[in-house]
Amino acid sequence: MMDPNAHDTLLDACPDMLSTHGHDSAFVNASGVCESLLGWSPRELSGKLLAELVHDEDRRAFDARWRRGVEHEGELVTMHCRLKRADESYAWVELRLQGARAARALGANGANGANGANGASPHIRCAARMLAPHVPVEYAYSQPETVEHAARHRDFLTRIIPGMVWYCQMNPDATLRPATYMSRYLERLAGYSPEQWVGTPGMWANLIDPEQKAEVLAATREALLHGTPMPPYRLRAQDGRYLWLQSDLFVERQDDGTPLYMYGLSLDVTRYKEAELRIAQLLHGEQELRERLDGLVQSVPGVLWERWEGDPEPLASAAFCSENVEVLTGHSVETWRERGGGFVAMAPAAERARVEEAWTQAWERGAAALRQPIVTRQGELRWLEHHVRVLPARGADGVRCMRGVTLDISEQIRLEEERARLRHEVEQQAQRIVELSVPFIPLDDRVAILPLVGTIDASRADALVGTLLDGIERTRTEIVVLDMTGVPTLDRDSVDVLERAARCAQLLGARLVIAGVRPEVARTLVQLGIALEGVELKRSLRGALAAYMT
Repeated sequence: MMDPNAHDTLLDACPDMLSTHGHDSAFVNASGVCESLLGWSPRELSGKLLAELVHDEDRRAFDARWRRGVEHEGELVTMHCRLKRADESYAWVELRLQGARAARALGANGANGANGANGASPHIRCAARMLAPHVPVEYAYSQPETVEHAARHRDFLTRIIPGMVWYCQMNPDATLRPATYMSRYLERLAGYSPEQWVGTPGMWANLIDPEQKAEVLAATREALLHGTPMPPYRLRAQDGRYLWLQSDLFVERQDDGTPLYMYGLSLDVTRYKEAELRIAQLLHGEQELRERLDGLVQSVPGVLWERWEGDPEPLASAAFCSENVEVLTGHSVETWRERGGGFVAMAPAAERARVEEAWTQAWERGAAALRQPIVTRQGELRWLEHHVRVLPARGADGVRCMRGVTLDISEQIRLEEERARLRHEVEQQAQRIVELSVPFIPLDDRVAILPLVGTIDASRADALVGTLLDGIERTRTEIVVLDMTGVPTLDRDSVDVLERAARCAQLLGARLVIAGVRPEVARTLVQLGIALEGVELKRSLRGALAAYMT
């Protein structure tokens, strides 16, 4: 037969405080361990609300767990919280709750079960176990001997994680309470101690870069409410510098969605963010350079291009040509690239060989300026001038690059041709004028006159000799009268011309007669000591003609 006191003996031998409660958490009965755990006797606890003994900071979590135990009959619900002792201190305990319908008093006699109620009224059965007083609740375990190990393991883990591990409680409106825990990495990263962080309300918000503060706080609230990711933000370190942090958040919620705790891991992404900013600056600078280069390319009154010599497969797409090529040639940039010869392929068939040779020489010389005609897509003939430069070969394959500027010089060629034509006409006219200024006039079969007007310069000297010889040969004249009535003066060179003309006439069998020598010319001849041998002198043209035409 079972000992009637065995049940109470077993209850008192259990190291946990066992109790039953109504749905409002009021104690129905409790085991004697409550005196060692909380300092109250079972009779003193009778009728008290367990919820009123829970620490204010743990109350919301307790309420959520308690409701779950009530609503899910038979489910074992575990929680950790602080319970108030009779001496107003608090004890960390682990509570295990289970809703049940068949109520049974913990004691068989009135000592422990005087307030018990037999029957079928719903109630909550609870077991409470003391935890190590210095270990935070979230690191506690159900077995007391593992608590200190867990705390040590947690410290080791948070030390090797290259980031700040932290958590804090949350209000029902999703606002944050002061931090409850911060890992030691905070001190290594930002110079603040975890004790400073936990003990200074609002420290995190005050350290955010003022320029980002409103944005970061708004993003944090969105992350808490909707689970959106947190953007990187800047936090001021103790030495005044700013760090870039990336925080990942996790919110623990009740069944109805009310937030309880927020857990976070904040990583230092300063180097990555600075690299991103540097890359962004470089990309922006590159974009500016591209836009500037494009502007310069389009402003050049010609075509800028680049061609490669080597393996055609990878180099065909590498060729570059500015869009002005379409205005210049009528062909698109794509067509220019597809044509292996580029501008060479546009040369007229008759000029193709010469143009190809010129381009080959340009590749060999390394730099050149060459001209060529092309036939545009519309069939128009144009002239182009290329200023090219060949870059040194690179790579084992000896791939070379030629870069150049091509200008439309069709108008220049037209002007040059026009100038050449005009120059030729001017030269012909000048020659004609010279010839007219030294005319050879035959008077009869024997006599001809060659009148001179003005000074005898180098061009007229050549014309004089040439006209004299041509006239003698053409007319077989025996006597040529050189009329110098219109010559104001002579110099040494002019006299040499006269002597040369006389000798040339003699070689052709003719005689040169000089008539109409002015006093100034005669004085010059005397001063120079020139006798003009082989030349007959007459005072006037009339006298000369009278002497030789009778």
